[in-house]
Amino acid sequence: DSDTWMFPPLLLTHPAIARSLVMFRYHTLPAAQANASANRRAGAMYPWESDEVGNEATPRFAYQNALMENHVTGDVAWAQWQYFLASADTPWLKEFGAPVIVATADFWAHRAKYDTTKDRYSIDSVVSVDEGLIGVSNDTYTNAVARRNLEIATEACRITGKEPDPLWKEVAGKLVILVDSTRKVHRPYQNAPDSVVGGVAPLIVYPLGYRPDQGIVENDLHNALNIVEKQGGGAMMTDMLYPVVAAELEDKELFDSFLKVSYRQWMRGPFIVFSETPRNMATNFLTGAGAFLQQVLFGYTGLRITEDGVKAV
Repeated sequence: DSDTWMFPPLLLTHPAIARSLVMFRYHTLPAAQANASANRRAGAMYPWESDEVGNEATPRFAYQNALMENHVTGDVAWAQWQYFLASADTPWLKEFGAPVIVATADFWAHRAKYDTTKDRYSIDSVVSVDEGLIGVSNDTYTNAVARRNLEIATEACRITGKEPDPLWKEVAGKLVILVDSTRKVHRPYQNAPDSVVGGVAPLIVYPLGYRPDQGIVENDLHNALNIVEKQGGGAMMTDMLYPVVAAELEDKELFDSFLKVSYRQWMRGPFIVFSETPRNMATNFLTGAGAFLQQVLFGYTGLRITEDGVKAV
C-alpha cells in the first residue's frame, strides 16, 4: 500500500516525504533480510505489515498474507526505482536504493521455480493483490512485479558499476505471465475460472509500466469493469487505478465508465473522506486516497515517471 498506492502521488507533490518512505525501506533492509532467512528464502522479504523497525506485524488472523502476499517485496523495489528515476540522484541509488533493489531481486530469483518441461519459471502459492485469492500460482501482478524487480536490479547495477547476477536476467526472461491466446486476455492466475478474468490484470500496465498488446489491455479492462459492475466495488485501491490505464489507451468512453464506479461508493461525509470498502466506515483510508490522487496526477494529465524523468506521455 505504502509503496505502490501512496508513494507515487507523494513523489510528485511532497518529494521530501516520498524520500522518507524509500529511506524507511533502506533502514529496515536488515529486518527484511532476517525475515527472508526466517522463512527459508533468499535476499530480502519485506513484511506485509511492518512495525516501526521493519519487523512483521501482521495480525494472526491474516498471517497467510505475511507468508504469501509476496508482491509487497517487489512493490518496495519498484518504489526505490521510481524515486531514482524522478530524482536522477545516482549517489542516492548507489548508497541506498540499489542495496534494496538487489536484495529483493535475490528473493525473487530463488522464489521462482524452474519448470523443465515448459522451459519457464513459475511463482507458486501466493496471495494475490486481490487478497481473497489465497495460495494461487503465477498470479499475474505478482509475477509482473517480480519481473520488474529483476529487470531493474540489473539496470541499477549497470548504473552503479556493480556486477549483476546473471540469474536475474535468466529468471526475468522466462518468468511466465499468463495470456489466454484464444480470448486475448491475461489470466489473473494459473487455472483461473472465466468469471474472474480481467481482475487485477490491468495493474501490470499501470503502475508497473508493461506494454502488452493493446487489444489484450482493452479486453482486460472491459472484463474488470464487468466484475465491478456485477459484484460492486471491493477494497478501494485496486478499482481506482483502472481509469489511469483507460486514459493511457485514450479510450474516453471506458475512462468515463470507470469513473462512475471508481470512487463514489467509498465517499463518506461530512468531510468527504474515503472508506476502505463501500460497506464499512474504516476511514480515512489513506491507500484509497493515494489511488484516487493517482487518477488525477497520472490519469488526467498523462504524467509518467520515465527513464527521462517525469514527463507527459
